[in-house]
Amino acid sequence: MGVRVSGYEVFRFKEGSLFSWSGFLRRVIHPLHVPDIDVRLYVNLNADSDPFLVSVNNLFDDEVALVYYFISSTISRLWNRPVKSCRRIHRFIQARLIDYVIKRVEKNGLFLAICKYTAGKFEEACGIRPKILYGSINGSTYKWRGEKKEDYIVSMGRLDPYKRYEYAILAAKAIQKKLIILGAPCNEEYCNMLIRLIRRIGVNDRVNVLVGLSSEERASILKRAKVFLHCSVEGFSKAVAEAMAAGCIPVVPRTGGQSEYTPQEFQYSSFDEMLQKIEEAFNSSQGVPQYLSEKAMFFDLPRYKTRFINLLREEQLI
Repeated sequence: MGVRVSGYEVFRFKEGSLFSWSGFLRRVIHPLHVPDIDVRLYVNLNADSDPFLVSVNNLFDDEVALVYYFISSTISRLWNRPVKSCRRIHRFIQARLIDYVIKRVEKNGLFLAICKYTAGKFEEACGIRPKILYGSINGSTYKWRGEKKEDYIVSMGRLDPYKRYEYAILAAKAIQKKLIILGAPCNEEYCNMLIRLIRRIGVNDRVNVLVGLSSEERASILKRAKVFLHCSVEGFSKAVAEAMAAGCIPVVPRTGGQSEYTPQEFQYSSFDEMLQKIEEAFNSSQGVPQYLSEKAMFFDLPRYKTRFINLLREEQLI
């Protein structure tokens, strides 16, 4: 896929067709299988887990600017230390390839991170501080326009153990509030565990899990909710930004990228503090939803594109 930006062609590539090899070798052979496209600027959107997700020609052509964009809250071990299960020759190859990638990007390219938290993880691994480019949302879909708020909580995202929705369910029982989980199918075993938990603790009438809704349907539910509860430590967390745009008060962990743009007074470090912050959010003033919605428009997609292009211009990559 190529799109024109100020006269330059940009190729944004996330995943390629690979042989069914695993572990280290699967990562290292990426350059051999990434489509070779004639571009001036190459953006690796999977940089945190795939350092070698770039074609051979683009990797070794110094005229091609390489942008490595780190969007996860974790950084692959490939960046910071050899994989212990690999033989010595693999560790040697890995170290040399990583060194080359870093020098190549520093020569003509840019390291970007989706938040300060993610930037810190990469800095710990490689000693390099990426520039920050926060993520984007569809502001026109999620922007709150004065819809009447109701006393319920929303959690949203992939139905994966990492999201820790069980804590949201337990919180709904503890404070006796309605909870709606807007989920995307991901881990069937985890989904079944959540359903069993809901039944076991007797909150069937208070907790609803809705799967497969459109963005418009999710936005409609968020715009009427007072509180958005986030239970996992992540990088940017698009779901939190979307909820803020919809006028929800975000109750989030004090650690992670989501804590960089949400109100500190609603952040928590323990389950008991989470319950306290939810209660405080429900009792907050009426002007808070409007304030949060306007603040979240900073992440609206057109503004995101402008910031991205400006960063590339500052580095003289376009």
